Amino acid sequence: MFDALESGKLKAVWIACTNPLVSLPNSHQIEKAMANAKFVVVQEISHKSDTVKYADLVLPAAAWLEKEGTMTNSERRISYLPKEIEAPGEARPDVEIFCDFAQRMGFRGFSYNSAEEIYDEYASMTKGTNIDVSFLNYDRLKNEGTFQWPVNEYRHSGTPRLFEDKKFYTPSQKAIFNVPSTIENTSVKTNQDYPLILTTDDLENVLIVVPPQRAVMCSVDLHRTSFPLKSRAMAQTALALASRSALWISSAPTSRLRASKGARTAGSAMSSKSALWARDRHRRCISMPQNAHASRQMPARTASQAGVLS
Repeated sequence: MFDALESGKLKAVWIACTNPLVSLPNSHQIEKAMANAKFVVVQEISHKSDTVKYADLVLPAAAWLEKEGTMTNSERRISYLPKEIEAPGEARPDVEIFCDFAQRMGFRGFSYNSAEEIYDEYASMTKGTNIDVSFLNYDRLKNEGTFQWPVNEYRHSGTPRLFEDKKFYTPSQKAIFNVPSTIENTSVKTNQDYPLILTTDDLENVLIVVPPQRAVMCSVDLHRTSFPLKSRAMAQTALALASRSALWISSAPTSRLRASKGARTAGSAMSSKSALWARDRHRRCISMPQNAHASRQMPARTASQAGVLS
């Protein structure tokens, strides 16, 4: 999609429930694609989102406590999420915005009265598939608790473990093992100037290995990247540059890097220079001022300046 947006084949994009400038790899390409788009709609709960600055129209959306719905986690467990508080300003649930837009465009079939009606239709569409939840509804979720799909029979209690019958979702019903063509490590190697390794994944965790035998977990996301770092100060700067989150940088000496997912704080021994330097995997030089920070604040989420549907 973003390849087409960058080339001009795709002219407009409507972005909801995601922040592609942070969540997608190759952020430089994403920035070019967004800048090249003729029209960008961003549906967001925060005006601090990186993607908002490219928006021609911002639609204020409700956060998870401000709307009713369900959530499915990585173990296939479906939970009911009740609405607990009112959304601020003109913020609305995503489904209300989508249905309102579809009705104004003249499309039929979007006259739902509640999120429950939408879920019932979705559940019926899964019947006979590998993710069959056709016998699950809001009433069961509210009264019986969470379920692991599939839930494909009357009063089915869910499926804690898949493939116990040793039949897999393949044409032969047998498991398929993919053998790698090579096990050679092709990542950038350490050397005398860059002795530290910073390795990340897409779960917002960073493992910084600081010799001797010292490792610290930090809550940022570099999109599955690993590259050498020359010092702990550089490691901290890399975290600040990559996370694009509220991050305090402290010049007070400490014995280790540290970060917490809630506060997004970090500290390490720092040089007295006004700027810290780090090199990314392409050896481009980047800097960040000392003691810089970006604060996150919840917006009122009104659309009077943005031109939301009314």
